[in-house]
Amino acid sequence: MYAIYEHCHSERKKIRSYDHIPTDEEIGKAIVEYLSGLGYKSYYTRRWTTPNGEIWIDYGSWSTFLVVAKEGENADEIHPDEVLQ
Repeated sequence: MYAIYEHCHSERKKIRSYDHIPTDEEIGKAIVEYLSGLGYKSYYTRRWTTPNGEIWIDYGSWSTFLVVAKEGENADEIHPDEVLQ
């Protein structure tokens, strides 16, 4: 299982779950829906993949990011090849 989390001040809140690795299109749609719910319009996004395979997404907030990561016990053992690059 994979999820998109809101990451703010070292705390994570799940905003969407998937039973598969989400595609770029699914990630983009989730970002638009999430930001729309906040009443926020982003004029850019940038993203990077960490060594443990998490995808971090900066959408213009100074303190909050979105993170695509594995759910569950082994969430920190995600392999970069499992995640969209």
